[in-house]
Amino acid sequence: MKNFMQSYAHGSVKWLIVAILMGIAPLNVTAIRAATSENTPQNMVEPEKDSTPLSTDDKRNLEVTDPLWEVGLLGLGAYIPYYKGSSENRSIFFPLPYVVYRGEIIDLDDAGLTGHLFSSDRFSIDVSLYGEVNKNDTARDGMEELDTVMTGIGPALNCYFHRKEISGYDLYLSLPVRAAISGDYDDSLSADYRGIQSKLILFYENYDFLPQKKLEFIMGFSVGFMDSDLADYYYSENGEAADIDPSSYKARGGYAGATGSLDLTYHFADRFSVRLYSSVDVLDGAAFEDSPLVKETVNFTAGASLIFSIWQSERRVPRD
Repeated sequence: MKNFMQSYAHGSVKWLIVAILMGIAPLNVTAIRAATSENTPQNMVEPEKDSTPLSTDDKRNLEVTDPLWEVGLLGLGAYIPYYKGSSENRSIFFPLPYVVYRGEIIDLDDAGLTGHLFSSDRFSIDVSLYGEVNKNDTARDGMEELDTVMTGIGPALNCYFHRKEISGYDLYLSLPVRAAISGDYDDSLSADYRGIQSKLILFYENYDFLPQKKLEFIMGFSVGFMDSDLADYYYSENGEAADIDPSSYKARGGYAGATGSLDLTYHFADRFSVRLYSSVDVLDGAAFEDSPLVKETVNFTAGASLIFSIWQSERRVPRD
């Protein structure tokens, strides 16, 4: 007992540790400070250690990040219909430059260009630009060629039911309204206004299925609409056949079918990732379903891309 008291007199911290291990005294920050105040210099403040387990919100704050900008190469392969409603499909393979910018106002990636105009907990408004590829099939023989590229540009209103910052995933409705502008480069560069298209899309986005947000999971379901000008461009009979037959089919605008899509991106490393994309378009019930140019009411699209990032910014932003 005498030795123990001597140890206490020379070092109260050692006594407290022994007492805690024996279950004699609780671990109390105030008691430790009082017991060690004689041995601690006045100008030193020992930090408190918080042993409370991290909450779900705290863990989300340990953000996985991406470069603000990066430049690299993208190898793309896809199996796509000639146009929605075509009975013919084609495979395309080609390399592309990969340029990404993840700004607070401007986003640029392989899916398109987006400008963020407004954002709150429940709503956001943005303006986006995207493109798709078209080609004439045998059903359009004798008709005007479809331009190679169709670009959509316009605003979108997004209404959120869940946000990643709170729930760990995004669930929201998006209502884009876009002007359709076709372009071609066979003879010379050209751009022509073709009409208006709109969709009502339900999106589910979750990046937390795998640790460190290695997998980006995006699923969407939409119903589409187009005006009579755009429907006429795709589905009306034109050219020599229409000139001969005055009763040739004239497409009307309205409901333009439904689409389901799945988009997966897996990050193998900071500079290498793989993206897989698939979609199903269903034209049953569309305003132009009875067009002779609609040979199939169900079209499948599938694609894959290998992304290699060569140059990256030092500045990083949260992956969201």
